Amino acid sequence: MKKLLKPVALLAVLSLAAAGCQKENIVEPSTQIQQNVSVRNITYNIDGISYHCTIKSDKNWNVFIDWMISLAKEGHTVSFHNDDTHIASGFTKDVVTYVTTDEKQANEWSNRMTENGYNVTITYNPKTGEYTCVARN
Repeated sequence: MKKLLKPVALLAVLSLAAAGCQKENIVEPSTQIQQNVSVRNITYNIDGISYHCTIKSDKNWNVFIDWMISLAKEGHTVSFHNDDTHIASGFTKDVVTYVTTDEKQANEWSNRMTENGYNVTITYNPKTGEYTCVARN
């Protein structure tokens, strides 16, 4: 019986030691991919006719503003605002006007003012080559 007790005791101790080594909590890596996608819900007007679109990337947002400026250059009056950041108009109206002959500057200014919650209107004067950009909250 002594011969049997030692191997059984040794086996029990080794089993406990082995079980103790396997008690780690295994954390599986997350398979979800987080994307930083800018989604903008835009309301825009072309010559007084209202439209709505959802823009899902910064690249498409820049294309949209380029399109608005192109329409203004063709003689249309365009305005647009981001529904998600647009400041509801109250009793006081903040109006900021920016005039430039540089299409890129008109684009950047319009982008910045829209992101700050303003409704931006763009017109183009072909005689002077000036873009007049007006932001209203």
